[in-house]
Amino acid sequence: MTEKQQMPEWDDLKDLWQQGSNLDMDRMARQARFVWWRMRINFVLEVLLCTLGIGFMGHFMWSDPSVARLTFGGLMTAFCVFGVWAAFWVRAGAWDSADGTAQSLIRLQIERAHAGIRYVKINLWAFAASFPVLGVGAWAVLTQEPPPSESKVTFLTVFCLGYLVMAFVFWLVSRGYVKKKQREIEDLSEAEAQLKASDD
Repeated sequence: MTEKQQMPEWDDLKDLWQQGSNLDMDRMARQARFVWWRMRINFVLEVLLCTLGIGFMGHFMWSDPSVARLTFGGLMTAFCVFGVWAAFWVRAGAWDSADGTAQSLIRLQIERAHAGIRYVKINLWAFAASFPVLGVGAWAVLTQEPPPSESKVTFLTVFCLGYLVMAFVFWLVSRGYVKKKQREIEDLSEAEAQLKASDD
């Protein structure tokens, strides 16, 4: 698709923007093209990491099939499978590119804003679900034979604390992000409704 085809139809929007819309359609079109590529790169990386995680957990369980390692490996495998599903689910309706009209560009941005909110929510749920999984992992390490060295226990402690801090920071940052996306959806939906009304 050429750059010209992805730009909105300015004649359709002339009256609408003069009525006070603060949407920057040039910027929106550029952002839509950038997000098109970023979304696909992120998707490939997420699926690749989850697939590698599944393979690693298979080796982890096979190398020492103790109850603790089998439990942790099974939970982590399920977590990785969930990650593959989530990579598709969060992006539902947001894969496409605009067809050259203002309506399609606005609708695409609305769908991508919804996808952004879903992405945050699914990650918050993933963090919550990962805490007990992390506990099982710590149990698997601490009960292994031979017992872990003091340095390994220290590393495990630092890792668990760091993970908890990261989850808390993500929760704090995501609150503002979700509010921003909700405001964006409201503005875009209002502009979409005005544009449809002007066409009638």
